[in-house]
Amino acid sequence: MVLTINLRAHGFSTGYCSLSQFEPLDVMGAIDWLFARSDVNQSAIGIAGHSLGGMTVIRTAALDPRVNACVQLGAPLKIINIVDKYVKNMDYTLFQLFANLLNDLSSPTLLAETAPIMVVNASHPRNFLICYGTADFAATEEEQLSYLHNATGNSSAEASVLYGDFSQGNATKLMRYAGVDHGQEPHHPALIVDLVSWMEQALMGSSHGTLTTDDLVTWYDPVFGSEFLQIGFLLIIPPVFSYTLDYFENKRKSKQKEDEDKPLEKEHSLKSNLITILGTGGIFIGAAFAVIPLNLFIFPNLYFFRIAGLITNLFLAHALILGIILIGTIIFLRKFFNSGSFKMKTDRQTILHSLLIGVILAAFLVFGLIYLPLIPSVNYQMPKNWFDIILMITILAASLIIEEIYLRVIVFNRLFNPSSEIRNWTQFLGIATVTGTIQGTCIGIFLLPFYQSYLDASPIMISLPLLGMIGGIAIFILVGILNNYLFVRTRSVIPGAIIVASIVVLAIVVRFVPL
Repeated sequence: MVLTINLRAHGFSTGYCSLSQFEPLDVMGAIDWLFARSDVNQSAIGIAGHSLGGMTVIRTAALDPRVNACVQLGAPLKIINIVDKYVKNMDYTLFQLFANLLNDLSSPTLLAETAPIMVVNASHPRNFLICYGTADFAATEEEQLSYLHNATGNSSAEASVLYGDFSQGNATKLMRYAGVDHGQEPHHPALIVDLVSWMEQALMGSSHGTLTTDDLVTWYDPVFGSEFLQIGFLLIIPPVFSYTLDYFENKRKSKQKEDEDKPLEKEHSLKSNLITILGTGGIFIGAAFAVIPLNLFIFPNLYFFRIAGLITNLFLAHALILGIILIGTIIFLRKFFNSGSFKMKTDRQTILHSLLIGVILAAFLVFGLIYLPLIPSVNYQMPKNWFDIILMITILAASLIIEEIYLRVIVFNRLFNPSSEIRNWTQFLGIATVTGTIQGTCIGIFLLPFYQSYLDASPIMISLPLLGMIGGIAIFILVGILNNYLFVRTRSVIPGAIIVASIVVLAIVVRFVPL
């Protein structure tokens, strides 16, 4: 009998991830449930886990004498080691706040208690198999050898050698899998065969038949060039989106006067342009400073992995602050300057069509690219709480639509003068550079509390705020070019906002959640 469970904040499970502090209690609860069944052999309980699950089963096996076999796949010595490999001088108190983690990562005592290496010795875990891939970024060979040396009491113990005896409960072995990375370990065929064989030997006293990789469901490696195919899908989105919008736009033009469809053309002085850019920059940067106290915006339902919840909270704060400032700005301009510059030339039909197409695009980005066979090559883990996903998309869209109103009305209409197609694209790049710099700076300010931390990508070392600013500028410039193009086509802020929201959602779901 095999029972699988989702750890805290994984899959359907609620709660907060505690980095193996409390997860062992949940596994012991699962063993209690098994013990209550009449069809379970209580003397033959084995547990296996990967990554955080690997840390959890090691600590569970040390706490619970009912466990007779333990297999860990790619378990780091402690989670903080992963952060320290890439980021130096991290303030763990701030990291805990920013990532919405349950643990007090600044406590040396707690870190020692939750580090699985501290509970590995010659008496437990019983019948301990250690598995890791040589391309694993989270669990190095040195760390895995530490598990082996502690479990055998032999500092010269080597990989692929069986130490101890199953009948005594002290069988220990370290298995290496060449070229396998952290994400591939849970479904690497040779590893699965070794895991099943180990459990049979430990729990039943012998193997029950010959198991080979041919008996398993086939896991195909990504075909060569699949990344290029993925990029190709992304590249065809803008023209398809544009041509679809053109179809509806042409139908609308046939029913309205031609002069209503002319793009906005305004002349502004250099001084006006400069004041506009500085003013908009000040608004975004001010909003960035205002969202630093994140504890005001932590919602318990945004737990479907901490970093995704963090980004959603940031955008929520961003939307609230910018929305308040936007309303105040509109009231101020209309009351004292009788300004009509905040009137967008759109109609309900265009916005409705744009919104529907944007939703289809978002669905394609989030689901199509994830579930197309072999594309891309990483393992995806979709959040199972659909309310959280809808909430995240809604908050992102609201925040970005408010941003779009600022950037389109205040910046775009002052910097864009329709001309030739080439000159239009040049202007798109210029406007995207301006707005991308503003928003990239905003991201850098989000990371200011980590000013002493830096990314160690030898031989290059770069501070986290600077890295966030550079990365933000690059992303928003690329997306901004597409945004400007769509705005010229539709005169609506909806499509561009949905484009950005879709890309951010895609990045969150497929890159951060698997952590």
